[in-house]
Amino acid sequence: MTKIIKEFEVEALPERVFRVVSVPDKWPQWCGFVKRASSNGSDAHWVYDMGGMKVESDSKVSELRENSVYEFRQTSGFMKSGATRFDIRPSEKGSKVIWTTEYELPFSYLGKIADKLKARRQFEQAIERALKSLIQFLER
Repeated sequence: MTKIIKEFEVEALPERVFRVVSVPDKWPQWCGFVKRASSNGSDAHWVYDMGGMKVESDSKVSELRENSVYEFRQTSGFMKSGATRFDIRPSEKGSKVIWTTEYELPFSYLGKIADKLKARRQFEQAIERALKSLIQFLER
């Protein structure tokens, strides 16, 4: 499984960060690779762009602590497995956030090679762009 971790600070209180990242329907407003998302309770359906390919998945909230933790795991979709987690803590600036994404491509040995050669870099770049957009969105 591949893990990507991004830590950042933002001039927004943890409550605001949590209200934005814990609502899948809001993700297309700040996360460029998420084209559509809809949620119903702890379940969500995602439509996103993965390297120019339209991909869909379903997820379920796996951990939720008001204003501090939001985590969901893929229950079906393109990836063999996937999870995203936001840890949010108060800081002098506003909030310190740790965004962790874990995934496993659906291919065994070939998937691991593809991940090392191309997919991981694409995911990291997409997350970095989304992170910058999220910070701008939160600091408005």
